[in-house]
Amino acid sequence: MTSKEEGSLVSMLVVYLPNELLRSVIKLAHNEVYAAADQYGHGVHPMPVEVAASLVCRRWRDTALSYPELWSIYHCIRPLPQRLGYERDRLQEYLKRSVNTDLELCFRFGAIGPSSSVLAKGELLASTLEHASRWRRLVLTSEGEDDALISFHRPLKKLSVPKLQYLDVRTSRFHDHDDLGWDSEPDWNPKLFFAEVCPSIEFLRLDVSAAMAQYRPRFENLVHFCFQPGPDIGPPNPVLIPSCFISVIQLPSIETISLWGNIYWAFQPKHIPALEAKQLRHFRVGGTTVWGIFTLLFLIHQVTAPLLESITIQGCDFSDQEFGFANLDPSHSEYTFPSFRSLYLIKIKLFTSLEQNDPDLFFNQLLGQLATRTRRAKNLTLSFGMERSLLAGLEAGTLQLCPEVEELTWNSPPSGFPLEVNDLKNRWPKLTRIRVPPHLPIASDAEDIEVNELRVVGHESWPPGYGWASSCREDDPFFSSVMVAL
Repeated sequence: MTSKEEGSLVSMLVVYLPNELLRSVIKLAHNEVYAAADQYGHGVHPMPVEVAASLVCRRWRDTALSYPELWSIYHCIRPLPQRLGYERDRLQEYLKRSVNTDLELCFRFGAIGPSSSVLAKGELLASTLEHASRWRRLVLTSEGEDDALISFHRPLKKLSVPKLQYLDVRTSRFHDHDDLGWDSEPDWNPKLFFAEVCPSIEFLRLDVSAAMAQYRPRFENLVHFCFQPGPDIGPPNPVLIPSCFISVIQLPSIETISLWGNIYWAFQPKHIPALEAKQLRHFRVGGTTVWGIFTLLFLIHQVTAPLLESITIQGCDFSDQEFGFANLDPSHSEYTFPSFRSLYLIKIKLFTSLEQNDPDLFFNQLLGQLATRTRRAKNLTLSFGMERSLLAGLEAGTLQLCPEVEELTWNSPPSGFPLEVNDLKNRWPKLTRIRVPPHLPIASDAEDIEVNELRVVGHESWPPGYGWASSCREDDPFFSSVMVAL
């Protein structure tokens, strides 16, 4: 087909495509663009699908403008200060054209700009308040400019947001603690959305600064909880203290919990009664030291979770010589998570010498109890960096993980020695498949073991099993800190 013939075909489609089919085509393109933006964390083209469609011809414009759902998603990604006036006008058009449909609003602000931009950002955010009853998804993040976001929590206190399902607020490190102080109350003590109707928030992600800036909503209906420290904000302050964590893990509908960074506890898990997390399916903790590992200790010592499928421990340093675990008395000491499927141990640093503290106590209280709780696992991921103390514990026989494993992911740096598959088979007799990085040589005479190339370490998206889940490596600390051959 010549270029002239292609042009004629496109012209015919523009002119003769039936209205209903035209609406479907535009809506499909619209959905794919915004779904990709949410999943992978990139911005939308300066001329998004809905705007481009409205500029093709009068018929396309009439079709686009008569479809409120096209205008119900608004993304403002790192706007330049001189573009904030344009963004305010664009937002007003979207709010008007979306009529009464539910809204998805995403504001990602860049680094600190002139003081005039703070006022403009505040006006931009404030223009959404009268439409709060339509909010379904709200994302507020900052790379440094906090004045507009920090103050925005004030009008939200008694706001009614009955349709809000997704809330992501990360105000970064520039928390105005001189004015607002550190809000480190002993309980979660919600600060937002105290209208008569409880919000339907199912997904909540906060950083420390946002939590301390009083972005703490009512969350009776919460399903997914993500908490991360953000950049360095000064001396550690206990935001997710034991009572807060317990409030989350025992929610009747909570399915996934994701915690990155040190979360400091005022007391140890043995002082907390056992509880049941009835709907919990996936738990991950990472980027912490022994001082912040009590959330994991609490889970494997004090919690029964009939639906728990996976645990991820990633980027954790447990080698502190000054730390000593107190003797813990786990409830249901022989309890095994009945639905457990996958254990991910990624770049964990243990004691580097048997002279440091008491490694037997460490193995028994953390890894030993973890092995007991997760012994039904069929999938095991072991990812080592240059620090190989976890591997040393396995080879010494101190630790016996997941005896029923059928699929093993093994990721380690290049070495001069091949991976002995027969040794793995001896350790895990039910093993049928292994995944290894392309650089790692394999020595195997076992014909019954399938060897596949490793592409992704750990979960590919979070929360697992949801079509809208994110796999953005820039926006999720678990994804940004891991790669094949760590």
